[in-house]
Amino acid sequence: MKNKILKFYNSWGFLFKKDIALSLGENCLTDNILSRHGKKSLSTPYSHSRSNLEYAIKLERENYKYLLQKENIRKFNLKDQIVLRNSSNFRSSDIFSELHKNGFEFTHHDVLYNQEHRKSYERKIKRIKIIRIFKNVNFYYHYRQNDNMSTDKIFSLAEEFLSFYGKKTQLNIFTQEIIKKPSDRQVVKIEHSSNIRLFVFKTLKVWGGTDYDTFWAVSDDDLIRQMLN
Repeated sequence: MKNKILKFYNSWGFLFKKDIALSLGENCLTDNILSRHGKKSLSTPYSHSRSNLEYAIKLERENYKYLLQKENIRKFNLKDQIVLRNSSNFRSSDIFSELHKNGFEFTHHDVLYNQEHRKSYERKIKRIKIIRIFKNVNFYYHYRQNDNMSTDKIFSLAEEFLSFYGKKTQLNIFTQEIIKKPSDRQVVKIEHSSNIRLFVFKTLKVWGGTDYDTFWAVSDDDLIRQMLN
């Protein structure tokens, strides 16, 4: 009985929360940040995948109907890893990094052949549909640094995404600006509107690579706490 209650709470415990914090991608980093800082409410389809904000808008518009459609999912080689992607009708502009323009990527889940993984995504989709009825939802979106970044375009997309949700839903976008002097480290908040905020992290290193602290942005946790608080 205990296990059943725990399983239910892990999947649907968010129903009892007043404020909900969710990852909107673009990759696993956002989910990891929310989780290790005790803010994460539940996993979303974006928590352990590669995507972008335009993909999220497409999925919301289609009510996630085609995301798990098997005929649209293919295997791809990514360095030394085989990943699954749904690249059917997923189009995006050039304002995103290259890894996030290849279709919706199930980076850590085999939704074709592993039934548990597929059921996990079905639950994620069901939950995010229910989330729309909540008033106090905080989405966090990691806009990965790249040469073609556009603040104006990302704000426009943010407004379009929020049109699917209630008026009190917040979208917190965070990105990086690499600096050289440790004394210049800081996080700058830009208020686009009452519902959309951009946090620019001025950091010494790009969040990536093979070093654990840099890959997961642990080395900049002091700045991340400023955003979350």
